[in-house]
Amino acid sequence: MNPYEQHRVELFLSQASLAQLAGVTPQVVLRTEQGLYTMPSVKLDTVLMEQLDVPPHLRPGTVAILHTEYYAFQNRVRQSNYDLVHNAYRCWIRSGSTSFSTLRHLIGTSAIRFCILLCYQPSKLYAYEKSDKVELPKDLYDIFASLGLGEQINGHLTGN
Repeated sequence: MNPYEQHRVELFLSQASLAQLAGVTPQVVLRTEQGLYTMPSVKLDTVLMEQLDVPPHLRPGTVAILHTEYYAFQNRVRQSNYDLVHNAYRCWIRSGSTSFSTLRHLIGTSAIRFCILLCYQPSKLYAYEKSDKVELPKDLYDIFASLGLGEQINGHLTGN
């Protein structure tokens, strides 16, 4: 379970109530719990530390641990989708397509589904897909590299 969700549940807070306490939208809480942000919200960190009664002098270390657990959660989600990503990659290569959006559709039927499966921030995906860049952005490349496909995907996209 995502550590943000775990702490929210332990505190008997709904996503909406945590969002209200933190001054963020419920969507920020949802996407954090899905692991979609590169860096979790400072506002969520602050509210969770307050609600968990973490003494102020221990908060920086506790937040660092929370972030470490968050990144470990993201990696577990990505690894759990290893077979799906590799099968989609093989289909993409066989199709002859060099379009990243084709690969994305093979991995997840929608942009948000793709982001959930790989714990990737949707706004970054949309920016990449709207750009004329061919190579993957570094953070997306790193995700694929963690699954053993970073160089292969960039090579296929660029024709190398």
